[in-house]
Amino acid sequence: MEFFATILLAVGVTGLALSTTLIPCAIALAVTISSLWRGARWPVSDDASGLSLARCSVALVIPVFNDADLLTRTLKNLQLCLSKKPKSTLGNVRVIVVADGCSEDSVSIARAAGVEVLANEQNLGKWSSIKRGALEAARLPAGDHPKRANFPDWIGFVDCGVEWQSDFIERAAKYLTDSSVVALAPAYRHKTSTVFSRCLWKMEATFKRFESLARGPVSVHGATVLYRTAPLLAAFDRLGNEKWLNDDVVLPMMVRCLCPSQRIVYREDLQVFDRSPRAPERATAQRHRMMHGNLQWIRLLLPMVARADFPTFFVAMRRVARVFWAYWVAFVLVGCTVLILGTTGTAAPALTVFFSTLFVSVLCRGSAAARASLRAPLSLLTDSGAFGRVQWR
Repeated sequence: MEFFATILLAVGVTGLALSTTLIPCAIALAVTISSLWRGARWPVSDDASGLSLARCSVALVIPVFNDADLLTRTLKNLQLCLSKKPKSTLGNVRVIVVADGCSEDSVSIARAAGVEVLANEQNLGKWSSIKRGALEAARLPAGDHPKRANFPDWIGFVDCGVEWQSDFIERAAKYLTDSSVVALAPAYRHKTSTVFSRCLWKMEATFKRFESLARGPVSVHGATVLYRTAPLLAAFDRLGNEKWLNDDVVLPMMVRCLCPSQRIVYREDLQVFDRSPRAPERATAQRHRMMHGNLQWIRLLLPMVARADFPTFFVAMRRVARVFWAYWVAFVLVGCTVLILGTTGTAAPALTVFFSTLFVSVLCRGSAAARASLRAPLSLLTDSGAFGRVQWR
């Protein structure tokens, strides 16, 4: 029994390490050794250097599905931020709203705001909406070869309900004009999040800083992210006709593979805020979508990434381990329980079963994320059809 508990504890601790610190620390160690070997300074700065002062153009795509109130808030915020854009480095900015089969006032609100509107007659899903918006931003019919003169330098995706800090454009401009940067990801903050959630976001931001030493993270928060247009269009093409659920993972992962000499920049001093209310049923549905989205790219995309670009695959393994985090926590709790109760004599087996069941039950009942994580292995093996059934929520 004690041997079994030791194995469980070791697996759980290893899983938690892979989900959190192990891969970022390995990246930092590798970069440090490489820097010392080459005589270079460490760490590599994220500051833009060797800037091209040419003006760059940006297209912002906002997908929306029955969120008229949130769309109004986001459009007003964007208009305020764009009025303060630095004219020396930022040229034309287009805003395109893609209404995905909306049954309320989203289309009329967008048109009243003076932005471009694309309206899907039926609900096609977020992936189809952002892809259509990107192709329209590039003025590029599906299947045509891109011509550099026809599309903007950058395409950004902005979620409904998101608000930028007032000097966001000014802070972002120096990265948008840096030829070494292929994508720019700001930090995400939810105004109504708990202290525990804020601590988790802070920890995640620290891990992403380490991953930035290895050309950037493979996952970003989809609330706002900007990509260079040519690599983005190439990524859409390589990702095919699959309706991907986690665009904030598959797009940066594919862009990293396609642009091995460039980097994705994650900046905590660039912040976007979400003030939308978090209804429990919406949070549960979001966790459901994220779980299926993670299993989708693990099954369909990760093998190709492993063959194409091992550094990207290595960084992605933290995300893979994180999908199964509830198992690592359960293994650690059960292993510790068995070892602690192993000295209590004949009552040890009964107590072990009782406390182990209690731990797992509390884990499942207390968190939608835990339930999604515990269902992940079975879904990965048996539920491939669910990928196409989950869209926005």
